[in-house]
Amino acid sequence: MKEPFPYDQKDAAVREFKEILHQQVVMLRNATHSRSVYICWVNREREQFVLEAGTTTSHSVMFPDRIPFRESFLNPYRDLNHVRQLRIGTDISKEQCTHHLGTVEVKTMTIIPFLNQGETVALTVLESEHETEAKTDELFDAYQNTFKNLLNNYLQRTSNLEAAGEWERYETSLNRLDSNKHRADLLVDLIAEMEYWMHGASIHLILKTGGRWISVLHNVKAPHTGFSGLEVEIRSMASVVLERGEPQFAIHFNQNPKILSSKEKHTNGASYLLPLTIFSQIQGAFIVNHSDPLTLTESMKHKLSNLVRVASLKIEAGNRRQAGEPLFTAGPGCIIPNLWEKSIDTAWQRKREGANHEHTVFAVATLENIRELQTRLRLESLHWLQKQCAEILAPTMHRFRGYVGFRSDYIYPVILFSDHPNTTEEWMERVHHQIAKPIQLHGEQGNIDIPIALKIQTVPISGEVEDPHKIIRDGLR
Repeated sequence: MKEPFPYDQKDAAVREFKEILHQQVVMLRNATHSRSVYICWVNREREQFVLEAGTTTSHSVMFPDRIPFRESFLNPYRDLNHVRQLRIGTDISKEQCTHHLGTVEVKTMTIIPFLNQGETVALTVLESEHETEAKTDELFDAYQNTFKNLLNNYLQRTSNLEAAGEWERYETSLNRLDSNKHRADLLVDLIAEMEYWMHGASIHLILKTGGRWISVLHNVKAPHTGFSGLEVEIRSMASVVLERGEPQFAIHFNQNPKILSSKEKHTNGASYLLPLTIFSQIQGAFIVNHSDPLTLTESMKHKLSNLVRVASLKIEAGNRRQAGEPLFTAGPGCIIPNLWEKSIDTAWQRKREGANHEHTVFAVATLENIRELQTRLRLESLHWLQKQCAEILAPTMHRFRGYVGFRSDYIYPVILFSDHPNTTEEWMERVHHQIAKPIQLHGEQGNIDIPIALKIQTVPISGEVEDPHKIIRDGLR
C-alpha cells in the first residue's frame, strides 16, 4: 500500500518553489561575489514588501518578513522595469538600510525587477562591497528568465492541482445525489450542489403544476427570487427548453431574451437552462442565472448539466413508475408536500438571514361544504371539482406569482410570492369573487350548479418564527 504524503501536494509544490528560489539567491550571491541577496514580493493590495528568500554572509543583517512600502528604501523602485544599481551614501543613505543592525559595510545595491504582464511583482536586491561588472548583465538576464520559468511552472502546477482537487470535490457532489432519497428531496440536494459550484447564482426549478409550467423552488442564497411563482410564457428561453429538451444559454442585453416571462424583472447577466428528463420525458427544467457571464464557462456548463443528468438517473433508479406517471404532483395535479414545504423552508431561511425582502405567504384553502357535496356528487364529479378548486386558487390565474400544492383531498396549500404586502388580500378577493356564484358541472342530465365555500387561512413567512414547521402547522390548523 502506498504511504500517504506527510503533507498534501499543494504544500509540496509551495515548499519546492521556495527551496528552489532560495537556491537561486545562493547561486546568484556566489556568482556575483555579493554580501547579501534577497527577493521581495511587491504586494500592492496590502502595500507591503514581503520577503520570499534571502542569503547573506554578514552577521549584522536581518531581513524583515514584511515591511510597509512607506518604511522601505525600496518604495521608490516598486515599479522598476530595468536593472538599477544604487550607490549607498549617494543614491540611498546608510540610515535607510534598516536591515543592517550594525555598520553598513556594503557600497552598492543592485535591484533586479521581475515583471508579470507589465507589472513589477518582485524585486531581487544584491548588496556588494564593489560595483557590478558589465559581464554580469548576461547573468542578470539569465536569472530573470529562470525566475520567470520557475514562477510559470509553479503557477501551472498549482493550477493543475487545484483543478484535480476540484474534480475530486465534484465527485463528492455526484455521490451526494442519493437514489435512496425521496425524488423531491433529491432535487433539493441537486439545487444545493448546483449552488455550491455556481456561487452567487440564482437557481430555480420549473415544474408542471395544474397544467402549467411554473418556477416552484430556488436556492437559499439566490441574489434575487423574482422568478419564483412565475408561469412560463411561450417564446421564452424556458419554453424552448421544455419543448425541445435541449439546454439553452444566453447572455442578456437590454433585458432580453426573457428567461421565463415578460413579467420577470431580473433578466440580466447570463443564463443557462437545463431540461430535467426522467423516464425519457421532460419533467421540468432548471434555470441558472448569474450577473457575471464569465462564470458560465464550458467547464461549468458541463458540471451543471452532468449533475442534472446524474440526478435524473438516480431518480429513475429509486422510483419504479411507468412513463407518464406524475413524479412531482399529486391529487388534482398539484405540487407534492416535499417541495412546497421546502419553498416555505427556503423563504424562512432567507428571512432569518435578512436576505429576503420579498413577501412570501403560506395560505391554506379548505372546501367547507365538502360533506354536502359528497352526498350529491359521484366520485368522478368530485375529482373534477378538486381540479376546479385548484384552478380557482392558482395565483397565476389571477396574475399573481405562486402555485398550489397538495396536502390531502379538498385541502389546498398555496404559496404566494410578491413584492407588495397587499397581494394576499387581492388574491383572496379575486378567489372569493370567482366562487360567489356556483360553478357549473356539465353532465348527461344537464348542467348542475355546484356552490363552493372555501375557507382560506394565511400565514406570512417570517424569520421571527423559531422554525418553518410552525408556519406549516399554523396554516393547517
